[in-house]
Amino acid sequence: MKKTIKITVFLSLIIIVLSSSNQSGLLSANTNYCAKQDSLTENQAIVYLFRKSAKYPMQGLRVDINNVELATFYPKKFYTDTLKTGEYVFKGYGLNTDSITLKLEKGKKYYIEVMPKLGLVITRCELKLVDSSEGEKSVQKCSLINLKNETKKTK
Repeated sequence: MKKTIKITVFLSLIIIVLSSSNQSGLLSANTNYCAKQDSLTENQAIVYLFRKSAKYPMQGLRVDINNVELATFYPKKFYTDTLKTGEYVFKGYGLNTDSITLKLEKGKKYYIEVMPKLGLVITRCELKLVDSSEGEKSVQKCSLINLKNETKKTK
């Protein structure tokens, strides 16, 4: 009986890991490269959100922008968008809710790290604005989220 329970738990964990490890699907290398090389346009700013940490890989962390679901972040994934200037509220959801309010200025790039933190059962979420050099290095190590599968984004 104990052996059956152990095998069931073990197989369940394997299924969870395999099903959550590649939630993003695959994008072409060209799409990934182009997203990392986004260029600025007049009256707009570029925002990069990324999760570089491989901690707690089974749990995605959802991020909303102005109360619209943006994407769920798994390890080594990033999302980018060109937004009009103005004020935006980015909210991250895990066991807790964390938020950053940014006033975007034209011609600037912003990098927000989505960081998993230890929680009781569910991972906690922390959003952190990082400087351009650190953010750019981190984004280069990540791959673009497949928008078709991971976001309900609306502009």
